[in-house]
Amino acid sequence: MEKKHLTARFSFLQGAYFAVFSVCSGFLSILLQDAGVLTHQIGTMQAVLCFACALAQPIMGILCDKYQANRIIYMAGAVAAPILFYIIARTQNKAVLVVTVFFIGMFINSLQSMGEGWVANLNHFGAKINFGATRGVGSFVYSFAVLFMGVIYNRFGGGAFAWILIILGAVQIVAAYVIPKPIPVHSQTKISTKEALGVLVKNKKYCVFVFCYLLTFFPMAAFMTYFPLLFTQLGGSAGGVGIAFFIMSIGELPMMFLYKRFESKLGVEKMFIISCFGHAAKSICVALSGSLALAIVFSVFQVLGFALSIPCAQSYVEKIVEAKYAATAQLVCATVALSIGQILGNLLAGVLSKAVGVSGTLFLTGLIPLGGIVIFIIAQKLLLKSKS
Repeated sequence: MEKKHLTARFSFLQGAYFAVFSVCSGFLSILLQDAGVLTHQIGTMQAVLCFACALAQPIMGILCDKYQANRIIYMAGAVAAPILFYIIARTQNKAVLVVTVFFIGMFINSLQSMGEGWVANLNHFGAKINFGATRGVGSFVYSFAVLFMGVIYNRFGGGAFAWILIILGAVQIVAAYVIPKPIPVHSQTKISTKEALGVLVKNKKYCVFVFCYLLTFFPMAAFMTYFPLLFTQLGGSAGGVGIAFFIMSIGELPMMFLYKRFESKLGVEKMFIISCFGHAAKSICVALSGSLALAIVFSVFQVLGFALSIPCAQSYVEKIVEAKYAATAQLVCATVALSIGQILGNLLAGVLSKAVGVSGTLFLTGLIPLGGIVIFIIAQKLLLKSKS
C-alpha cells in the first residue's frame, strides 16, 4: 500500500464531504423556517434526521467491515445531496419535508464518522494516516463553505443550494475514488453483526466512553438547531449565520492538526474531559451572552469542544477495540453519540424551546456534559480498581 499521500487523499475527501455538509448543518433550520415550519417543530424534524443517522450508521459500519463499501456509500451520498435539497427548497408540505429530512440524515449526515473506521483499518496495516489533520482540513473547508453558502443564500435564496451541491457532490465522488479500499481483516473469518456488537457490549471502557460521548451531543444538537435562530433573534441576518459558523470552524483547524501532540502530552482521557468542558462552556456562555458580538465570541469555545471530541473519539476507540471490529466500533459510537445523542438532544430542545425559549434551551442543555465529566472520571477509577 502506498503510504505517502494517504493523509492528503483523506484530507481531500474530508474537505469535499464537509463542503456538502455545510448546507445541512448551517442552513437546514433556516430552510425549514422558510418553508413555514415552527420553531419547536424544527427541533422535532432535526430529531428525525438524527434518527435516520441512527438507523444508517451501524448498517454502514457492517457493510464497510464485511464488503469494504466505503467508496460506494460516499458516492451515494454525493448523488443524493442535490436531489434532497432541491426538494427542501421547493415544498411546504410537512410530510414531504419530514421524509426529505429523513433521507438527508441517512445519506449525508450519517457519513460524518464513516472515515474514522476507514482510517483505523488502513492504519492497522501501517498507513500512519493523521486523522486529526484530515479532519482539520474538513473543518477548514467547512468554515469557508458555510461562509460562501451564506453569501449564496443572501443573494439567491435556498433554491441555489441544489445546483452548488451538484458540483460539490462530483468532487466528493472523485475524492472517495482515489482512496484505497479498506483491507479485509481476517477475511477468511466472516464477522457477523451479532459477534461484532457482542464484543463491543462486553467492552466496559468502550461502553462508558460511548455513553459519556453521547452526553456531549445534547448541547451540540440544540446549538446546531437553534443557534441560527438565536443569531437572527439577536439582530443578525441569515447570511450572517455563515460568518458565525466560519469563525467557529476556522478555529478548529489548528486544534485538530495539533491534536496528536496534545494527546501525547496529556493522554486521551484528559483530552476527552477538556472537550466535554468545551461543549458545556460554548452553550452556556452563548445562552447568557445577550448580544450578537458576545454570542460570536463565546461560540469560539467550539475549539475546545467539537474540535477535540471528534479526533479524541476516533483515537480512543481505535486504542481499545480490535482492528477487525474497527469500522463497526467507530460507527456504533457515532450512532449512539452523533445520532441518538442528537435525537434526544433535539427532542429535549424542542420541548425546552416552548418552555424557556431559545436562550434557556442552550443554557440547560449546556449543563449536561458536566455530568458526563463526573461519570467518566468515576468510571475510569472503578475500572482501574477492578483490574488491580
